[in-house]
Amino acid sequence: MSEKTLILYVIVFSFLMTSCFENKYSAIELASVVPQEIISGEIETELALGTKLYMQNCSGCHGDLSLMTKAKGSVALITNAINNVNEMKSLKFLSPRDIELIAMALNGPSQTIVQGEKTLYACDANSVRKNTSFKLTSREFKIALASLMNEFGSTLSNDSEYKNLTDIIPSDMSEGQYSSKENSFLMNSEIVGTYFNATYRAGVLVSTATAGFANYPNTNGCLAQTTITQACHQLFVKELAQKAFRRDLSTTVANTLAGTIYSAQFTKTDLILETFVTIASYPDFIYKTFDRGPDLSLAQKTVSINNVEFAHKLSFLLTGQQAPQALVALARTGALANEATLKVEIDKLVRSSTGQSAIRRLFRESYGYDLNFDLSYPSLFVNGMTLTDIDTSMVVELDHFFVNEILNKKATFQDLMTSRESLVDKSGLANIYGVTANSNATQILPPERNGFINRAAVLTKKSDYYTSPIKRGRYIMDNVLCDTIGDPPADAPTAVPEVQNLTQLLSTRSRYENLTQKSGTTCIACHTQINAYGFAQENFDSLGRKRSTENIYNTSTHQLLGQVPVNSQAQVKLNINGETTYVTDGSSLAYALGSSNMALMCLGRHLKSFDIRQPVTKLDYCHINESLNVLYGNQSKQGSIYDAIVAYVLSNEFKTWRY
Repeated sequence: MSEKTLILYVIVFSFLMTSCFENKYSAIELASVVPQEIISGEIETELALGTKLYMQNCSGCHGDLSLMTKAKGSVALITNAINNVNEMKSLKFLSPRDIELIAMALNGPSQTIVQGEKTLYACDANSVRKNTSFKLTSREFKIALASLMNEFGSTLSNDSEYKNLTDIIPSDMSEGQYSSKENSFLMNSEIVGTYFNATYRAGVLVSTATAGFANYPNTNGCLAQTTITQACHQLFVKELAQKAFRRDLSTTVANTLAGTIYSAQFTKTDLILETFVTIASYPDFIYKTFDRGPDLSLAQKTVSINNVEFAHKLSFLLTGQQAPQALVALARTGALANEATLKVEIDKLVRSSTGQSAIRRLFRESYGYDLNFDLSYPSLFVNGMTLTDIDTSMVVELDHFFVNEILNKKATFQDLMTSRESLVDKSGLANIYGVTANSNATQILPPERNGFINRAAVLTKKSDYYTSPIKRGRYIMDNVLCDTIGDPPADAPTAVPEVQNLTQLLSTRSRYENLTQKSGTTCIACHTQINAYGFAQENFDSLGRKRSTENIYNTSTHQLLGQVPVNSQAQVKLNINGETTYVTDGSSLAYALGSSNMALMCLGRHLKSFDIRQPVTKLDYCHINESLNVLYGNQSKQGSIYDAIVAYVLSNEFKTWRY
């Protein structure tokens, strides 16, 4: 490895490092990290402070501020409620300044608008997100690097040393409470080091793959010659860099790049090694950048994405990897400018094996059903049921469900909440559902299993004798409704009282109500809403089995004490206007969610977040509306999720780059 490559390594490492800022909860804490002159002098900052306070203290009962259709509340009204409403007395710790900031946030501009039957995000077309150049995830990096090297030999990436080096690249999965996502911003010295070591080994393999030199594209076979001339090297650099950087390069730019690498002192092997490692270490390879199109607006610093870049951006979203060469070739002809042609290519991408994998990742990240389970249930509880690999079966079921519904059935969101189709591949999962396992064909599950929220992968939030309505309820709020609340206070109880004897035969619901919904406690403000979603699913035990009565156990002695009736009736908030909906059980909840505008808007947020790898803000609302308009459909039927994805990538926002 030459001095030039070492220098590039250091440059790339410095370029890739990122940092984060810790959120605070109270106005006082925020003031300690924000300059005082900004807090006192900037209305926007005060609104941000009030929004954070609202999110931490009020959203549990009143909903996400960003989803409110109208302003409500004043300092006097909030103060009076805190003093007199039992559910709000726990907020007496808020200072007058805190209450003032919350009122300011409540009376700020509405972030939603109503257009006929649709509730959309209020957005400003002149106030949109500036694009960020984010790195390839570890998964994407491995695919992209293998693609570069395998052009010299289709089996080069099977090299055992190379595979070992790629296997130790750290995971950049960022796991939250109920969902895990690929993190395109996580970078540290360990990741950079493993990236580089894998790249160097790939370069060694390429430099000795002499059988592939003659056929390397657009080099006229010159790499097969005994000596590589400078002119040959320029052809090589242009072809390799265009593939690595995922955009076309002019001859001038390519030759300039080649000039920084070429030396007559290199042997042929060393020159190819140096060239491959240098180009595959560039930020242009490791990062996704789309900024080479013509200017659209100098004032707004907006450029278009050119045809080849658009093909790659499209492919990264729809398949999780760079565009296939056939699509790149089509892009170079300008054919993707024709919407009919583009839709055909989009369909090819989405229906490919990599496209189906992307659909699975989208819904895993959105609805968090693939997290590791600790399904170590007591033997008395499972009553001899085999749980071997049941966690895998649970995930496989929903993976298949989403791919089948989205691609084969062109499902609406309502369909996701009403469908009972399932692929039940193992006996353990079949026993939970009361059906016969069949790994070769889908089947219709019993009526209580409509919608993905009533499947075992979602219901198994706690492996114990008892369910956790809090975990189930917060899952619905966070993942299905995007109605986020803050974490519980440090002194919050972590367990409900255990049942010890026959005189304590209280249901799980009753014990949670007694613990978290007592008048005047600090818990009631959030748990009145959280618990309701979980209570609606009490017709399923902690393993996801249907029940109408609940077995009560002494968990210390593993003794069955008796049974009590299950109550799964609840009042839940599913729509922007704050009205509550009465549901009777998990099935009823799923049907109601199918027509929830909060749930539809949440799915729009998930799609945007999956694309940009960041939390959604108001700067993204215009683009989200492109999908939402399709998801809502018309008064008689919602639009398909597939068509909403197509609308997203056909939008002008997807084809532009703001810097």
